[in-house]
This record gives sequence, structure tokens and C-alpha cells, in this order.
Amino acid sequence: MATELWALLAMTFFTLFAWLPGSVGKKQSYGMKWLAGNRNPSDRPLLEWASRAERAYQNLKDYFPCFVVAILLLAHLDLFNSFTAFAAWGFVALRVLHMIVYIAGLPMLRALIWMLSMALLVGMLSVPFFRT
Repeated sequence: MATELWALLAMTFFTLFAWLPGSVGKKQSYGMKWLAGNRNPSDRPLLEWASRAERAYQNLKDYFPCFVVAILLLAHLDLFNSFTAFAAWGFVALRVLHMIVYIAGLPMLRALIWMLSMALLVGMLSVPFFRT
């Protein structure tokens, strides 16, 4: 299997379980009864780090489909190369780091990591336009 497809698989597993930090924060904020219940709005605030975890997860879900499209398009067009392998794994690593830094509350570093991950994503999506 191509390196880029392994990166897609890794990113899929990461996205599949990235809800976990936010749920841990909800349990700490609202308790297990609320977490296992119908999720009625609570009058208690969510812990700040848990709120950031929720936003990080939402951001991940916003950009994951673009990554899927990039990898599948490159696979369909048979355009995998050393750049796409680097970009795919770089994107995965940066998105994992993005979530960690987001939860930690480091906004400037988070923004830089997000921009780098977006540059790699745009780079992958641009490959079909520059094929020879």
C-alpha cells in the first residue's frame, strides 16, 4: 500500500478517536450521569481545556474531508511521489500536534502549526496542476 494511503489510514484513526479528550473534559465538568444521558444543556461551564479540545476536534473534522479528497485524487491520478508522501505524513503529524497545542492553550504556536498543515494540504491538492 502506498505511503500516502497509510497516512490516510492513520489520519482516519486519529479523527475517529479525537473526540476522546473533549469527552473526558465533559465528564470532569458535568459528571458521568450527564455524559451517559441525553446531553441536556448544562448551566455549569465546560472546563477551559475541554472547551479547547472540543474546538480542536471540530477544526479537525472541518479539514479531514479535504485531506481525504487530496489523497484519493492523487491515488486515482497515480501522482504519488516523494513530495506527496512527505506532505501526507507531515499533515498527519501537524494535525496531531495541532490538537495537543490547541488543548494546551498556546494560540500562536497553534496558528503556526495550522498554517503549515494547510500549506501541505494545498500543496498536495496542487500536484495535479503541475504534473508533467
